[in-house]
This record gives sequence, structure tokens and C-alpha cells, in this order.
Amino acid sequence: MANSTEELKLVNNSKYLGDRSWSWNVWLEGPALELGKVLSVKYFLHPTFQNPIHLVTNKKSKFKLSGSGWGVFDIKAEVLQDEKKILTLNHRLKFDDDKKLEALKSTKGSVFVTHSVADGPIANELAALLIAEGYRVTASAMVDIATGTDWQREIKDSTKRADVNVVLISPGMSEYTSSAISHMLASEKPIEGKLLPVLLGRVELEENLGNLQSLRISSINEIEIVVDAVEKLINR
Repeated sequence: MANSTEELKLVNNSKYLGDRSWSWNVWLEGPALELGKVLSVKYFLHPTFQNPIHLVTNKKSKFKLSGSGWGVFDIKAEVLQDEKKILTLNHRLKFDDDKKLEALKSTKGSVFVTHSVADGPIANELAALLIAEGYRVTASAMVDIATGTDWQREIKDSTKRADVNVVLISPGMSEYTSSAISHMLASEKPIEGKLLPVLLGRVELEENLGNLQSLRISSINEIEIVVDAVEKLINR
């Protein structure tokens, strides 16, 4: 049985590691009585993590989970309590270290990458290259649509913040990516000139998006072509 509560919540702290990377801890906070009822917390991280699902049973640490990475994302948690009650919580990972501001100020610009779970390796490689070139990168996998995350809000918020929006489109994902692109185009911030659909393999854009300028690559080995295209859009 799934419930929600205002008494228990997820919180996190963070530490800047350098090279635009952060370490972080996330844990459960709430009244001692409510925390005492918790048996375990199952965390669901961004699907591009090598191990995105973690089960934590350590009460003394308030079910703390530690990790590191270059971008923020939504963490989902299933909190198992006495009597088999399950509370579903969501938390947007935050980087609060003061050095974050210094790192962000030194970036060339910000890039938002939308992709499928299957294309996670390509998205990771693209992000790594962009970060190495001095760009700030956030990403969102289209699996969020199926897992109940408010993906429309995620896309809207990230699109506003990004200088360039990259959408990786692979076979079988055209319906989802078409919907994502439509929401980007409907954003309050005009992004037509800063939207880069990247076609992977032989996939084609949906007919209603056919007027958009797109880029095609055949494999991850050509990912530097995308980096060059992003740089041209940033400097346009």
C-alpha cells in the first residue's frame, strides 16, 4: 500500500570535488517516532548510474546513501515501514557547496541532454566530453515518463536554464522524444535556435518536427560531432 506523508522527507548535502564533480549524501529526516517505524529505504537514482537502485537498512545513519557525479537529478525513494506500509518520496538532488558557484561561473554555457535509458552510455560520453570542454551539463532520461516523475516539469525547468537543449533520438523512442521536444518548444523561453535533436542511426524525426534542424550520428565514436555542434550553437 502506497502512502505519502509530510513528516518524513529526504535531504542531502554535498561537497565540491573539483573538475565540476561533487560528492553527496542523501538520507531520511523526520520525527524520531516516524523514523523508528522505518525498516528500509530503496533509492532509485538516475538510470545512467551503473547501479541505479540501492537498498539501505542502516537505521543509525538515517538510511544514508552516498554517491558522486557531475549533475543534479531527481531521487525517488520507497520507504518501507512497519505493517508493510510503503511511502514514496521524491527529492531533487542539490549541490550547495560554495565552490559550486565558482565552478559554474567558469563554464562556457549550460547544456541539457534528454535521452532514453538505452542511450545512457552515449549520454554519459557526451556529458563527459562537454564537461571536459568547460560546459555545465544536466541530463534527464525518458524513463522518467514511465516511473511517474513529473517529466513535464523537469523538462520545462531544465529547458529554461539551458543554453542548448540536446535530445538523443533512437529507434523506438520517437514518440517520447517528440513529446519532450514539443514541451521544450512550448517553453516560455524561446529555444528554437538552441534545440539540437541528435538522430542515432537511421531513426527519423516525427513529421510534425520535420522543420527542425537535426544532426545524425551512426555510433558513439562520432559523439564529438555533437560537441562541435553544441559549441556552434552556444557561440551563435
